[in-house]
Amino acid sequence: MIYRLAKLSNSEQSLPLTVIANKKVSYIVDGFKVESIASPVDAVPNSYMSIGTEDENYKSMWRALFAPVND
Repeated sequence: MIYRLAKLSNSEQSLPLTVIANKKVSYIVDGFKVESIASPVDAVPNSYMSIGTEDENYKSMWRALFAPVND
């Protein structure tokens, strides 16, 4: 599961990082050991972020994620 823990802002009127008090599951990733999270890739339209793994049994894998389930 991937949780949203904080929110980033580029506003000068607020703190750049705000911790989210009530954390909810944003993604449920079944059968995939998430070892990295990155920004979306331009080659995958509408992607929200990317995840990757270097699993010893299944080699390296990368996947794009789309809108979170609890956005």
